[in-house]
Amino acid sequence: NLSQFFSLLSLTFEAANLDFSRYYANVFSKVGDLETEKIINIVHDDEVSHVAFGYQQIKYYAQNKDLWKYYLDNLPMNITPARSKGIGFDYLARRKAGMDDQFIEKQKKFDDGFKITRRRTT
Repeated sequence: NLSQFFSLLSLTFEAANLDFSRYYANVFSKVGDLETEKIINIVHDDEVSHVAFGYQQIKYYAQNKDLWKYYLDNLPMNITPARSKGIGFDYLARRKAGMDDQFIEKQKKFDDGFKITRRRTT
């Protein structure tokens, strides 16, 4: 269903891409590859719009239900919000995508104890 689609793709994988794209744009900037940095920043901005669209859809489908719980309930088995984070955490991009502070904080603090999602942040 669409709630599952937007929960997994927009609010999990594309949300993680907000972090990954910001991280890699900085990496390319540091090594002087400004063209690649520019391209990755375009990707980042595109991901903001994808996350925004998915977040609006989830809010619509959730109606008056708790949004965080609705999101969790629509993720597939063995996928958790830990996958919604990349290297670092781009809080501002999530705000730009229209996510509310409470949802962002829950996403940021989520820890399922799964070793592979515990990435270094520097």
